[in-house]
Amino acid sequence: TPSDEVLGALTRRMDETNALLRAVYYQIGAGIALDAAFLKGEHVEEAKRTALAHSNRAEAYFDDAGEVGK
Repeated sequence: TPSDEVLGALTRRMDETNALLRAVYYQIGAGIALDAAFLKGEHVEEAKRTALAHSNRAEAYFDDAGEVGK
């Protein structure tokens, strides 16, 4: 059976991976929000706010992943 140390390391790695995946998801969302607004030529300011919110959330997840990886 795996030791507690190995299981702990695996759990930390899974947490780090999940945080990174969430960050990438929100970065993609930010790009999609901006692309959609610029293509339609409307609601650009709202799209910028949405993109900024997604970007900030992504940054928080990246930071979280860095803390988990330590």
